[in-house]
Amino acid sequence: MVFAALGLPALFAPLTGQLADRFRRRPLLVINNAAAAAIVLLLLLVRDADLLWLIYVVIFLYANTAYITAAAQSGLLRSMLPKRLLAPANGMLSSIDQGLRIISPLVGAALFAVWGMDPVVLLATASFAGYGHRVCSQHDSGAALPGRRAGRMTIPEFTERVRPAKMDE
Repeated sequence: MVFAALGLPALFAPLTGQLADRFRRRPLLVINNAAAAAIVLLLLLVRDADLLWLIYVVIFLYANTAYITAAAQSGLLRSMLPKRLLAPANGMLSSIDQGLRIISPLVGAALFAVWGMDPVVLLATASFAGYGHRVCSQHDSGAALPGRRAGRMTIPEFTERVRPAKMDE
């Protein structure tokens, strides 16, 4: 059942790719990671077998956010790097991704054995929130806007970036 919940979102991968192409990628990553953080927090509600179904819902929704992240990161990488650096960058990201797929369950299981479920859920939530904040606080250019520190974005700038991108962008 877990593998079905993880694999079923693959059927929606073409739609998530269109989502990443339709909207600006950086704000999409921020919103997607905020959603992933909220989705993972739902696991704190599971206290007995009566809410076992919620775990499958979380797995399904989390897997969808993973596909959105992959599509948006891929597009963002293409827009950030020259073509000659895309293959090495994709190779490095793939290596990191695959390495984390091996290490993360082991670390998560160890943390679960030592501290229980709640701290593991909170750590995962903090990781998504931290990544979303990091993406949000980066500007497309390295230059600071007048009167502000480099790398910070105001709420109006953020909401402007969330609006749908034009097809020619």
